[in-house]
Amino acid sequence: MQSKSLNLTLAISAAKLAKKALHQASNSRVIEKSLDHDYKISGDKIADDIIATTLREKSEYPVYSEEKEFDPEFKKGFYWIIDPLDGTVNFQREIPIACTSIALWQDNTPILGVVLDLFRDECFYGEVGQGAFVNEKPIHVSNISEKKEAIACTGISIVRDYSSTSLSDLISKIQNFKKVRIFGSAALSLAYIAAGKIDYYEEDEIAIWDTAAGIAILLAAGGKANWTTSEKYPLRHHVIASNGMHLKEGF
Repeated sequence: MQSKSLNLTLAISAAKLAKKALHQASNSRVIEKSLDHDYKISGDKIADDIIATTLREKSEYPVYSEEKEFDPEFKKGFYWIIDPLDGTVNFQREIPIACTSIALWQDNTPILGVVLDLFRDECFYGEVGQGAFVNEKPIHVSNISEKKEAIACTGISIVRDYSSTSLSDLISKIQNFKKVRIFGSAALSLAYIAAGKIDYYEEDEIAIWDTAAGIAILLAAGGKANWTTSEKYPLRHHVIASNGMHLKEGF
């Protein structure tokens, strides 16, 4: 059986508690519509409090969350980054692609990540340099090296320009891949690359809490990732991630 560090065990435990709470509050009401293409449900807040409390009880590291204000100096030392519910709209509409995401980073470097599927019995986790797993089974990125054979995944950030010009540009970028998928969960998209299910992911203006755990798991599984801070939004990034075969090409 794979040996887990205390921090990884703690993160998995916190994610499982959040999953249970989210399903108990599965009929939770919409409580916030902060942007045209996004909303929050009461379950987000409940799960966030559970994760943060669990992590703070057994860890001295600060906890940063989508549901709380980020300290502008948060990229110093060790810190947790959590998203209690990635794929809120999917979860609320019972589209079975949503997860709880917990990451531990040091400075701007991923250390470990946990992505717990809220609809399937799949817990993706990994520590950089120590391997990646789904439940207790080791996972690794695919070895597909050509775009024409690769499955790409992308998303349309809630702060992205939804104009026809912008979306047409996105379409033109993905035409060289064999298939393209949009799951509505960046964390699961990255976990799927780690597990060899898909091969490439790119998204602009995606929030750090959506990708922090998935990036850690992907790196632990032998993949590669590059994240560049947005000029407009300091907590959002342009993320390119892959099995390592065509990272530099981009779309």
